[in-house]
Amino acid sequence: MASALRVGHAICLYLAYLAVLVRAYRRAQREVTLVPVRSASVRASSFNLNAFSSAEALALFRILPHHIGQLTALLELDVRFGYPRYYVDGVECLCIMLRRLASPARWMDLEELFGRGRSALCAVFVTSVDRLVSKWGHLLSEWRGDFMRERAPRFAAQVEAAGASLDRCVGFIDGTALFVSRPGGGLRRASYSGHKRKHALKFQNVLTPDGLFFRLFGPAEGRRHDMTLYHESEMVATLAKALIVGGEQYYLYGDVAYMMRPWLQTVFEGILSPDQDAHSNAMKVP
Repeated sequence: MASALRVGHAICLYLAYLAVLVRAYRRAQREVTLVPVRSASVRASSFNLNAFSSAEALALFRILPHHIGQLTALLELDVRFGYPRYYVDGVECLCIMLRRLASPARWMDLEELFGRGRSALCAVFVTSVDRLVSKWGHLLSEWRGDFMRERAPRFAAQVEAAGASLDRCVGFIDGTALFVSRPGGGLRRASYSGHKRKHALKFQNVLTPDGLFFRLFGPAEGRRHDMTLYHESEMVATLAKALIVGGEQYYLYGDVAYMMRPWLQTVFEGILSPDQDAHSNAMKVP
């Protein structure tokens, strides 16, 4: 870059023609100056979960410090790395994942917090996520019928206590679109959602009254309809059997995109009577 500037000056080019190159050269100079300072501050830092107060831990990781240790033990997070220089215990692996997922942050911004370089943080994050998905991913994708049959009366009571007009609703089903930048490789049309007017990936989730995703299916192309995801996820056969508890039919609740079934109730559409309008308002998820 410096040679290009000297050559441009030697052939009598005006600085106006070299403005882009000059700005890039100055930016590179600043980056080179900051690298030793950043590296020294990272080496001087070390991660200690006990140094965080409850308020700081909630702000950074969304979980209290003593709960992080318990969660690490319950998840059996024993991550092994292929690089000998990477020794990271389960608590720090979980904290790196939680901090990265809690709010948007670049790896460079997290170097001083954990006392590790950006490449090391990225490797720890990817390896830890792969470990969790391989060990517990089935809990996010399979319908656990025995668990739902155990919790169905409790879930229905919670929904009804919140003011809902349905007395045996155990959860809510919906399709969620996550917007993405315009993709290449011939995927632009497949990922474009005509309803949202944006490019997206779609997921279908079942949300229970405890605020957790009971089931997650996806990703799928953004142009897919919610009912298409419903059929592709084989929810028809699953719900027909899993939501009959003690001889009573429990059900999920969805929006107008879904078709009404005994195990799937939907919102009214069209011109509504006062009772139908009151029912739809009572079933809105806040």
